[in-house]
Amino acid sequence: MNHLAIGAIRTQAGRPEGLGVARFVRLEGRPAVADVAITVLDHVQRKGLGRLLLTRLMAAARERGIQRFESDVLATNAAMRRLVRSLVPGTIERADGRTVRMEMPLPRWSVESTRSMSPSPGASSSTR
Repeated sequence: MNHLAIGAIRTQAGRPEGLGVARFVRLEGRPAVADVAITVLDHVQRKGLGRLLLTRLMAAARERGIQRFESDVLATNAAMRRLVRSLVPGTIERADGRTVRMEMPLPRWSVESTRSMSPSPGASSSTR
């Protein structure tokens, strides 16, 4: 599998609302490395959803033979950079103007070890 996305939705008043998505794309010619991206809606940020999505995505990537994520993050996105460093202390950051290239060696987790993690009440995650 070269591409995987994990989405988070919640249902309010019978209507589903997409809250966020995390995805990786395996790099061509570098099968143990994948580009990663996470997006969480503004009104649900800082509630643990990004942490949950990234943690689950890292576990799924490891299960598929990926050993490292790479991502370009805006230098001003301090919250994302803190999140990555808190989950992957060995992250290497390389500044490049307005962006920072983050290289994250993936820990050896399993999806089962991440099931107890939960964002705010009412949010759920699903794999597609």
